[in-house]
Amino acid sequence: MPPMVTVEFAPALRRHIDVPIQQVPAGPLRQVLEAALLADPALAHYVFDD
Repeated sequence: MPPMVTVEFAPALRRHIDVPIQQVPAGPLRQVLEAALLADPALAHYVFDD
């Protein structure tokens, strides 16, 4: 099993969409964020565009 990292989105983002803390495979930042955003893809707009 690859090493895992914990991703927790800041309250400023979670006020829009409450995404739980995620355990995802370690890797480049974009890859880690994309994996964590699978829990709620609608949050991607706030992470990548805002």
